[in-house]
Amino acid sequence: MESLEAYKIHVAIKNHFWGRYNQKKYPNMFKDRYKYGRALNIPYRIFESKHGMVGMFKMICDKYKKEEFIALSVANAAAGDKKCGMPFGIESHETFKAWEARRDRISYTFGQDLETILNSDRKLMGAGNEHPVEIRLLLGKHIAIESVVILDQILPFVDDHIGDLIIGDTCLLVKRYQPFVMSNTISLADKHQTLINNIARARNSSNTTKI
Repeated sequence: MESLEAYKIHVAIKNHFWGRYNQKKYPNMFKDRYKYGRALNIPYRIFESKHGMVGMFKMICDKYKKEEFIALSVANAAAGDKKCGMPFGIESHETFKAWEARRDRISYTFGQDLETILNSDRKLMGAGNEHPVEIRLLLGKHIAIESVVILDQILPFVDDHIGDLIIGDTCLLVKRYQPFVMSNTISLADKHQTLINNIARARNSSNTTKI
């Protein structure tokens, strides 16, 4: 991986997570439109003219393989960092390591987070139910964003709130992160079917109460 290639990857991931585009047309903008950064037309002279960029991304190339750098950038974007880890110091590396740890125990974490969702009253203050408990728990750092992504694939709800003034940005982040959450959703759904069914019933009960 050369420094310009690394820079293109950075720009592509940043635009995937934070750019304005048709989500339904490009559910995986990084792959489908940007071709993992290869489709970006950024001449070297433009890259070179950006102060400090060449040295920074040369350091990245020396430290990380391409797949690791993509994962590092995604991990920081999923944590809400709109710079996707740049300038790639200690904090961004720690975020990456925490992301790797979550990825390696995703099935266990998902099960624990489903339990937390079902018992959300133990974590959340107040009885307001205008926003999904999953998003409120995520914002409170009580559950992992990966669990919200996976649950949304099984019991969709995020699309209904992307336009919300308060939680819309978080819901959009969940949708943009979805292509990078590699897990066997069917297997997880089967393993945790009882918990998921209970969450579905709780949602239906909540919706009925609102009506």
